[in-house]
Amino acid sequence: MTILQHTDDLLVVQAGTRIVNETTLTLDRAHGIARVERATFMIPLKSEEVPLSEIRDIDLKAQTDSASGAERFLPVIRLGSGRVLALPPIDDRAEAERTTREMREFVGLQH
Repeated sequence: MTILQHTDDLLVVQAGTRIVNETTLTLDRAHGIARVERATFMIPLKSEEVPLSEIRDIDLKAQTDSASGAERFLPVIRLGSGRVLALPPIDDRAEAERTTREMREFVGLQH
């Protein structure tokens, strides 16, 4: 995951691979929204917006890649409605934990 922008009112995070499954998450305090934009094979898919106030938790789930057996880490955003927004998995645990922590802090979630 790459943090593209981090200011007092905006946190923009990009995950996935550019050609296959790129996802951009924008957390925008000024407008009170979280926007998820996904692209598959560089074709933009429908973006999704939810109010920041709907975010109940952002956590990290460990999963094992079935092909390689490697452990990967999946950032998951849980909404008040019960819906889940999953971001693409990250291979590096430290990077995944750091980025998830920054997202949690940005939206005001305590750990």
